[in-house]
Amino acid sequence: MSARTAHSRGLVIVGLTQSYNRTSSTPIPLETIAPYVRVGGHYTSKEEPLGATPRYRATEVNRRRRRLCVQIAVICAVLMIATTSHAGSRQRVYVTDSTTALVSVVDPHTNTIVAAISVGTRPWGVVVSPDGRRVYVANQIDGTVSVIDTKTNKVVAVVHGFDLPTHLAATPDGTGVYVTNMRNTTNTVSAIDARTNTIVATISVGVAPSRIVITPDGRRAYVVNSQANSVSVIELATNAVLTIIQVGAQPDGIAITPDGGRVYVLNGGGSTVSVIDTATNTVEPGISLVDTFYPTGHVNISGVVIAITPDGARAFIPLAGGGTFSFVSVIETTFNRPLALFAAAPFVQNVNSASDVAINAEGKRAYLSIPSAGQGASGLVVVIDLKTNTTLAAIPTVGPEPLGIAVTPADDL
Repeated sequence: MSARTAHSRGLVIVGLTQSYNRTSSTPIPLETIAPYVRVGGHYTSKEEPLGATPRYRATEVNRRRRRLCVQIAVICAVLMIATTSHAGSRQRVYVTDSTTALVSVVDPHTNTIVAAISVGTRPWGVVVSPDGRRVYVANQIDGTVSVIDTKTNKVVAVVHGFDLPTHLAATPDGTGVYVTNMRNTTNTVSAIDARTNTIVATISVGVAPSRIVITPDGRRAYVVNSQANSVSVIELATNAVLTIIQVGAQPDGIAITPDGGRVYVLNGGGSTVSVIDTATNTVEPGISLVDTFYPTGHVNISGVVIAITPDGARAFIPLAGGGTFSFVSVIETTFNRPLALFAAAPFVQNVNSASDVAINAEGKRAYLSIPSAGQGASGLVVVIDLKTNTTLAAIPTVGPEPLGIAVTPADDL
């Protein structure tokens, strides 16, 4: 870029002979921005007629000055929008820590914690709104849900009126958030209107409702009843229970395929996975006697949480029984058979089983929240490369007991 300069009403713009468009990197000719030059004591341009009077030249110069100012303003606005849009699209990982009552914010580009947000007492479940603008955190002891603005990483609202809120799910259109009240004397799911941050419905389900998923079309929610060995199906248009599906013993983890066709439920009591056909709301035939299949072929190893890749091809199940490192089972979902078993963070000692798992929208990385098994040690966020099933990073969290984990929408990872 040269040092040529165009002057306009005291404004000096240096080096516009080779400006660049931020999005296309195409040179913008100087003539587009400043089609006149200063010759002697006045401005002129290549369009100026020969022998033009000073009055004509002054009028033409004023006109071009105004055009220049408008073009500069447009260019600056475009650059500002591009910069703001890029900054706002940066992916973040939100991790609750029940001991410190904080939410850690991880930058997945650098695998570092960039913020810690104070929420209610014993935060557990966390969910991100579909547009990535809000994060909802269930605070068990407070009986509240904290609402975080992802642009500022500040709590902008607190919703009251829950009873041991534990896990959450957001509707695909972002207008609703459903929260499980896990106390086994309450046994309800609360519906939040995300536009007003108020509870608009309370739905009775089975005993000790735990995790919850919502179908991609936003029509139904599937709720794990952890002490009833069942799953309640809620019709969201009416906020009423449509049916109850029996699964294996002590169910907890749940995930739904991207097409909404199947729901996977982890049964901790029998180390099995129940697969629900959502078209019929029945459990598909499987390997075991309770219409389930074993995630690793060993009945003494169970899963707690599960996540399915965006293409629906694989399910990732962190397994229980940590202490040295945490295993992850990979399931191929076409035939529901194990593909691989690998260790998460094998180079890190004194870790527990993963308490939650989230996969980014691109399907390239999985994030595991793993509480510490050592006295006074920090918990971890373990980052897994899903192409190679290898650990990329183990990030210490702000406290020893990270529980829930969620990733904001798509980015460039």
